[in-house]
Amino acid sequence: MSKPKRDTISYLQGAQNLAAFVPSLKKYKRRKTLKPWEKSHIARYENWLRYTLTELKPVTKKQAKEFKNELYKPETQVKKGKNKGRFVRHGGIQAVRFRNT
Repeated sequence: MSKPKRDTISYLQGAQNLAAFVPSLKKYKRRKTLKPWEKSHIARYENWLRYTLTELKPVTKKQAKEFKNELYKPETQVKKGKNKGRFVRHGGIQAVRFRNT
């Protein structure tokens, strides 16, 4: 038996919580419905920021340009394919990590 599907409201609430850290999620604030790829876009960022959200501080667009090298980039490991075992860094997060630095 498969796990129950998430409702659209939970995706929209997740996007609203992460919008301060991820500028690309701001466009979902006024939405009522979501397409499948939009749900996966939100879920992807939720998974990347799951454990570090309390350690991040959002920065403005101007600060992000100044401190481009200090922005937080989550790292995940590739699980399948020819690049299995390699680590990939993901961008698009406009925040600085203030723990373990």
